Amino acid sequence: MWRSLLASLASLVFIAGLQAQSVYPKGTTVWQQGSTYDGYTIFTTMEIPSRVVMIDMEGTEVHSWESPVAGFSLHTVDPLESGSILAYTGTGPGIYYFARTIGELDFDGNVLWTWSLPPEVPQTTVLHHDSERLTNGNTMLMGSQEIVVPSISSKTIIDDFLIEVAPNGSVVWVWEAWRHFDELGLSQAQKDIIARDAGDWAHINSVDEIPSNDHTHTAFAEGNLIVGFRNLNTILVLDRSSGTILWRLGADESHLTHGQHWPHMIEPGFPGAGNILVFDNGAGFGYAHQHQSPNHSRVIEIDPSTGNIVWSYQEDHRFWSSYMGGAQRLPNGNTLICSAVKGRLFEVDPAGNVVWEYMSPYNVPVGLGFDHRVYRAYRVPYSWKPR
Repeated sequence: MWRSLLASLASLVFIAGLQAQSVYPKGTTVWQQGSTYDGYTIFTTMEIPSRVVMIDMEGTEVHSWESPVAGFSLHTVDPLESGSILAYTGTGPGIYYFARTIGELDFDGNVLWTWSLPPEVPQTTVLHHDSERLTNGNTMLMGSQEIVVPSISSKTIIDDFLIEVAPNGSVVWVWEAWRHFDELGLSQAQKDIIARDAGDWAHINSVDEIPSNDHTHTAFAEGNLIVGFRNLNTILVLDRSSGTILWRLGADESHLTHGQHWPHMIEPGFPGAGNILVFDNGAGFGYAHQHQSPNHSRVIEIDPSTGNIVWSYQEDHRFWSSYMGGAQRLPNGNTLICSAVKGRLFEVDPAGNVVWEYMSPYNVPVGLGFDHRVYRAYRVPYSWKPR
């Protein structure tokens, strides 16, 4: 089945405990003016259908985007420098963020660019989680396909892929996880578990292009890709041309991170530039019988030259998002954190003081109740808004 996929593509501050609460304050609950990096915060609401909203520091919704297709959701937004957004769109609830189409919308919601999986690609092949507008103008997408790879398992696996799409819609690069299985450093015991359980064995959830930096290691050359795999507890750096895994953190049972989201290199000019910032969920993933997850989340900043943690933020068990989430380094050295499951967005200074906090008021239907999940959030400067 993977052959047909390739052939098709080539042709183209408040939260109380872990228990559910009946009442939460909503909107901005903390704002220490003068200590924050002020701007707009952009995120997907995950309503049905989900929208992308932009709020100010007071928590007021000042702008929103909806899918240009009636009844469709916008998923996993990525603000672009031009004042436009890049987002997947599909018919499912925002909480599931599976799609077959991605689009760029300008500030007014007009479609600037769109791309879809070819119709001949099986419906079980989907796009999800993340995308990246590359410096060369192309767009990196991620997704998964159902295939059988006998060297991994006799059962069907959900295998992850990356595809790079040019502005004219042509696919110029494809990377499939199964082809690099033996580069992951997995023990035989881990491989045996994957062979037995199959399914969503790796679970890709983020991709970012490595920016200019001062590292001498060839893995961190500008333009290479840093990729996160939740179910492997692993962060990888891929060679941009060959797809070879040049650097990895995790998978070998070291478990520095647990079910992590959005590992990315901090941009030049920002405090911590060249380090890797990652939301470490603290959830029970990975393939090791003796492994115990910590059941609390943290944000860690890693020096990739040494693998050492050089900064971290962690609370007690109040701060735990078992899945989703992210962290963004801001120009003033603060860090914006998305504690996804409870819809808590907050900014901390380098000392760990919460200087801004926002509780999402947007309901997400889950079972018989509601919650306010936010997959990821971005802070943009006031100048990002075109008018």
